[in-house]
Amino acid sequence: MTFGDLQFEAVHEEDVYLIESFLKLSSYQESNHNIVNMFMWKSWFPLWKHVNENFLLLLGKYQENYFLYMPLCAAEYRHEALKAAITLFERADIPFHLSCYTEEIKNEVLQLFPDLQVIEIRDGFDYIYEKEKIITLSGKKLQKRRNHLNYFVKNYEHRVEFCDIKDYLDECTSFLSNWKSDMKDEFFQNERMGTEYLLTHFHLFPAWGACLLIDGKVEGFIIGSYANEDMIQLNVEKANDEYRGIYQYLEREFLKSCNMNVKWVNREDDMGYENLRKAKMANQPEYFIKKYVMRAR
Repeated sequence: MTFGDLQFEAVHEEDVYLIESFLKLSSYQESNHNIVNMFMWKSWFPLWKHVNENFLLLLGKYQENYFLYMPLCAAEYRHEALKAAITLFERADIPFHLSCYTEEIKNEVLQLFPDLQVIEIRDGFDYIYEKEKIITLSGKKLQKRRNHLNYFVKNYEHRVEFCDIKDYLDECTSFLSNWKSDMKDEFFQNERMGTEYLLTHFHLFPAWGACLLIDGKVEGFIIGSYANEDMIQLNVEKANDEYRGIYQYLEREFLKSCNMNVKWVNREDDMGYENLRKAKMANQPEYFIKKYVMRAR
């Protein structure tokens, strides 16, 4: 199979603005349909694009399998985009495989192609939190995390500077190179590579971030981007957890700085890692964005 057969072209950095413009038309809140996320993980999930005046199709690849992201377009063009997509897959003689689909778009797909096999992917569910609850950590269920925050405030806040990440990109890259450097897991290695890429190319993306300095030294940083008007996605959170409560403090201060219209925080999925699932569940998500894979039987 050649990409000419599929009429898809490789995605490059100069495509950021184009893809972002179609993402805005789509108004998806799902974490994989986020321009920062896409480019962070592009070395693990390569991307190709097919552009039409009404829609943009993104082809991904994981291991040896090609898959289609949700069509990037206004709602009225989704059916047109999906029909074009299945034609392209058939022309290239590869299985029609859709991944990272939300429940709403999955149901639209099944209206067109009712015979597709549907698989719910629990490891891919996005965890959605109320912004105000992460800031205040109010309520009995969040008492333990509130205790961590209070400990940090009492013991370290007087030594803290909270700065725009753009002024400390090199320092954050240096911090990242030493952060949990003994972890050899493939996921963490690819996440580290993607985060290094993002720090190096930060100017390309509609993202903003902050870093936390203790005694003048970077001990953590956070990067986010808007999913839409009322949701922010936290793309990266890294900190020196030898400082008890540093993550709670980092999240609180960062979210206090975001648009006042933002109500929800997407902290992405857990990739099936039990430690990540436990940590995300401990933060008491308000709901999940469920994900589905669909493919020909």
